[in-house]
Amino acid sequence: QVFDGMEEDCLGCGIVQALGVARSGKTTWTYLALDWVIAYTKRPIYFANLPQVIIEEGIPDHWKGRVFTKPADEIHKVPASEMPVWVIDDASAHHSSRSSMNKKGMILAKTAPVISHLNAAIIYTTQSLAAVDRSFFRFTETVMVVRYMNQSGMRGERDEWREDVEHAQYLLRRAHAGLPGRRMRSFYVTVSSSPGKNPFRVVPFVRPRWLFEELNERRKDMLSKPFAYMSEEEISAVIEGPPPRPRGRPKKKKEENE
Repeated sequence: QVFDGMEEDCLGCGIVQALGVARSGKTTWTYLALDWVIAYTKRPIYFANLPQVIIEEGIPDHWKGRVFTKPADEIHKVPASEMPVWVIDDASAHHSSRSSMNKKGMILAKTAPVISHLNAAIIYTTQSLAAVDRSFFRFTETVMVVRYMNQSGMRGERDEWREDVEHAQYLLRRAHAGLPGRRMRSFYVTVSSSPGKNPFRVVPFVRPRWLFEELNERRKDMLSKPFAYMSEEEISAVIEGPPPRPRGRPKKKKEENE
């Protein structure tokens, strides 16, 4: 990157939040970003709570050996020397603003301030920033990738982000003038918190060819709807969180001679 006429190395850490309604292309954009990571870096990629069957049978061949799965609350357990890139798809299921104080949510909240210490980058997708705990974008550099948002989604958005998201929607409508497609998938808008002349940038979207032309229908479905391939135990662990601990002090075991 260039700041004040001088080149500086990118930090390689921080948070990218991909925002848009269901089926607006958030996850597809994430796959495009991961293609860049795989092509131009040696960083490993960890999908949070992705079923192992998708790692084995669903991902494209050029991702093999670079993409893994781990629980969302183990970000801090990957060595900083690996410089991991984490993907948390549908982040509100993993780190909801309504369940931020359970054990998993607390671990993620405590990890957010030290992402730069862990050399980690996090890409998460969500249909609403209001549904994600604030710790995800309170402590570190963030870039927002905005896809199509409908009016009901806009009305429920966080106040501090609504103006930026509304302007991004205006830019998307301008870019898609005369183009087919109600959900405006041909472009996306980035909103950056870094210093610069214009924090908004309209970017053409290039569809990953392998996703649309090379994979069979089952593999496409795996990558599009990973929750559908979780076992009952796996999806319960994501949605419900860990089982609650029993209340009160544990009863003391009686000795045999009592």
